[in-house]
Amino acid sequence: MKKMNNILLVSTNGKLTNGASQCVLMIAQNLKRRGVNAVVAAPPGELGRELRKCGITVEPLYQYVTMWFRHTNINFDKQWKNIAAKIYYSGIYKQPIHKIVQSISVKDVSSRMESIIKKHDIDLVHINAVTSGLPALMPFKMGIPVVWHIRELLSSDLNHKFVNEKRSYNMLNKADAVIAVSDMIKNHFQPHIKKEIIRIYDGVDVEKFYSSRDILKNDVIRIVMTGRIHANKGQDILIKAVNMLVKSGIKVTADIYGNTNNVNYENNLKAYIARNGLSDTVHLKGYVDNVNKVLTDYDVLCMCSKSEAFGLTTVEGMLSGALVVGSDSETAATSELIKDGVTGLLYDSEEGAKGLFKALKRVADNRESMKKIALEGQKYAYNTFSIDNNINNILEVYDEVLHRRNRS
Repeated sequence: MKKMNNILLVSTNGKLTNGASQCVLMIAQNLKRRGVNAVVAAPPGELGRELRKCGITVEPLYQYVTMWFRHTNINFDKQWKNIAAKIYYSGIYKQPIHKIVQSISVKDVSSRMESIIKKHDIDLVHINAVTSGLPALMPFKMGIPVVWHIRELLSSDLNHKFVNEKRSYNMLNKADAVIAVSDMIKNHFQPHIKKEIIRIYDGVDVEKFYSSRDILKNDVIRIVMTGRIHANKGQDILIKAVNMLVKSGIKVTADIYGNTNNVNYENNLKAYIARNGLSDTVHLKGYVDNVNKVLTDYDVLCMCSKSEAFGLTTVEGMLSGALVVGSDSETAATSELIKDGVTGLLYDSEEGAKGLFKALKRVADNRESMKKIALEGQKYAYNTFSIDNNINNILEVYDEVLHRRNRS
């Protein structure tokens, strides 16, 4: 078998404000530490700048993602963006325009991928998300092994769908291995994938987020929520639940961290806060890049998303020592990460704010037992979701794929 030296990681996004890009950064850094040369192909952005700081080679790659998936719900923060998007989508998928644009896109991405693969003598291509499709065409053509990571549900969490579902699944089935970040994701995609999908949980820097501390020691329960500000993430559910807690006489504060690309949704949150007299209780804090330090100021972390492929923020909250209260939904992996009443608390997502309110009231009424649950959650997260576990599992997939290729 050819010694594995060069891995090409393909990222759809060049930003670092999403979990998928953060995983690319983490994988590339840790492959390098293991003596494997990782090259990353991604659109220009903060991801590339951070990778270069670590001495990792980055190749720019525009992927024409709207030739692979399309938005099912156009809802940008500015009206001109909505108008432009509607005009674009109303024309780009009509023949013969779509066929022409698709042909140009495929040729450009494939030419760039061929150049990158030859330049760096790539042994294996690892596509980091199912939102990236066109970059797989050239390695398939060149006979380069492909590992494909699935980190999203597309429709329910990203409001996306494949432009051509049959073609997309045909391509996914050509991959030498397909990895899912949770059993929920695996079960969702397995009916479309012939080979057995491999479940590998994402890795988190456990030492960075671990904090030994006491929680729920003050009268006021300090609640935090982190992640992108979006209706799918459920910040409104938390705010409404806090309103119920305040009205029932329970002392709480809630701080919400994250960036937004939907000003309308954020404005609705602010209006609800003002209308219900919660300005001194609920705070929208914006994006922070030191969330590990922020989390240690809180007793409870809430994960209110009805659709969550994995849930990095859930694991980060558990590691920080906070009690994590999460939404139990069929389209979220939260119930995989949290065992209700053992490593955290779950509430029925169908109950929305009322369900979250009841779970948080349990916290207020049973502080000592909740401290023990939070501690068990921290231990479980520390032992289960380490970067070493993640990288070991990924390297096993790489080795198996290359070994199979060598035998054939």
